[in-house]
Amino acid sequence: MKIFFNRFLGFIVFFFTIVSKVISNFGRTVYNQSAKE
Repeated sequence: MKIFFNRFLGFIVFFFTIVSKVISNFGRTVYNQSAKE
């Protein structure tokens, strides 16, 4: 059970890292496009 919990926790951390990277990249792209116009 503990091993499963650690894996689950690791997956959540990994998932949030990817999501935050995608969001920051997307936000930067939108900001750059709006700054150009």
